[in-house]
This record gives sequence, C-alpha cells and structure tokens, in this order.
Amino acid sequence: MNMHSLSFGWPPRRLRRVVNTSRGRSTRRAEPANGHGNAQRDRIRLTAVRLFTINGYAGTSMKQLANELGMVPANVYNYYPNKQSILFEVLSHQLASLIERDKAIVAEHAEPVPRMHALLHDLVVEDLHDPQAAFVGQHGLNGLSGPARERVSQLMAEVRQIWLTTVQDGVASGDFDTPDPKLSTLTILSLCSSTSKWFDPNGEYTAEEVADHTAAKALRGLGYSTPLPATKRARAKQSFVAMPKGRAAATGKRRSATKSR
Repeated sequence: MNMHSLSFGWPPRRLRRVVNTSRGRSTRRAEPANGHGNAQRDRIRLTAVRLFTINGYAGTSMKQLANELGMVPANVYNYYPNKQSILFEVLSHQLASLIERDKAIVAEHAEPVPRMHALLHDLVVEDLHDPQAAFVGQHGLNGLSGPARERVSQLMAEVRQIWLTTVQDGVASGDFDTPDPKLSTLTILSLCSSTSKWFDPNGEYTAEEVADHTAAKALRGLGYSTPLPATKRARAKQSFVAMPKGRAAATGKRRSATKSR
C-alpha cells in the first residue's frame, strides 16, 4: 500500500488485464471481516474494489455497482449509505491488517536489519498477491473526505512511524547509513508499492523473488551491504553459461529446432 495516495484514476493496461482475468475471484486483502458473516456486504465490497480498479473511483457509480451485482440501487444503499463508506471500509481494513502484521514483525525481530527485511518482504508479497487491493490502497485516499479521510491518514501515519522507527534504530546501531531517515523511509515505501504496477503473476518472476530482490535493494539503499538474491531465471542463465561448450551449443540447437517446429 502506497503511503502517498495519488489521483484515483485509470490503472495501467497490465493491471486492467489482471482485473479482467480475475473477475469473480476473491480479493483477499480487500475483504474485511465484519463480525456478522454478512456475505452480501462482502460481495458489495469485493465488486466495488474491482470496479474502482477498472474505472477509477470517480468513474464508478452506485448504480453501476448495483448493475454489476444484479441488484437494484436501493438494495445496495441498505448496506452502505454511499460509495465513500465502501471505500473507507476497504482502506481502513487494509491498513489495520498491515499495522497488525507490522507490529507482529516488530515483536519478532529485535534487530533492525532482519526487522526491516521482514517489513519490506511482507508488504511486497501482500501487494503482489492481490493487485486489485494494492491499486485501491495506493490511490484511494483522494476518494475520501472529512473524518473518513482523517482516519485513513492517521492509519497511514502509523505505518510510516513503524518503518521510520526501524530505520532510526538501524542508524543508531550502525547498520544503516542515511542522513535523513524520514526521507529514506518514504523512498523505500514507494519502492515497495511500485512493484505491483508492473508485476505479472504469469511472468518470469514469482512474488517471492520480487519481494526478496526489493528487500535487498532497499537495505542497500539504507547503506546496509547485502547480496542480491539470485532468481530462478538468473540461476538458469548461469547454469547454461557454465555448461561445457559442446553441451551448451547442442542445447542451443535443440531449442532452435523446437522453436522452428
């Protein structure tokens, strides 16, 4: 979830493709538990997240939402008084869940380096496993106003503070080297959030690989020397290069013959 909410507009083409192919699937992080097992409220929220991702918040109306659900608008209003109340519930749950996970990580890792790595890895993996919820989380704040906006802003600030404290602890211990911990915190949060903009679940990298790589790059940016983890793709390439010359050439010929069929 991006701590700097941008304009809530159209998502990238890649994300629209992911949304269209995942129609009807559960959106895990966008689904808050309401304590009453109200399946209809859950269904409304999940459908709203998908429409917000496709059309943007401003481009989605309660009437469109009702049509998508196969309901009359009056029925939707029985569950939510307006569109903003749906968005607020989604965002507040996302952030509350993130804060809970972050606090558990802080409790588990006393040392700043493994704590920072765990915070980074968790945020990236969660975003990549649910790009629709990630998109709404990154851009949703501008759809809120009044007390709802203030509450979500407070939750965002709480997340930033957990990460900032970790960076400051790393500077104090000598593990991190940054003259401006706050700016570094904002930078690495933005780095984590950017991965969901280009990640393809059907592509050559797994969510875990992207999370590991991003965490290592962020730690390097904080002045901590750590090797970049090798991806499956990189290991395969290295293995091919390390082959005996005759074997590598034969493998290349077999691949070319396969492609030409």
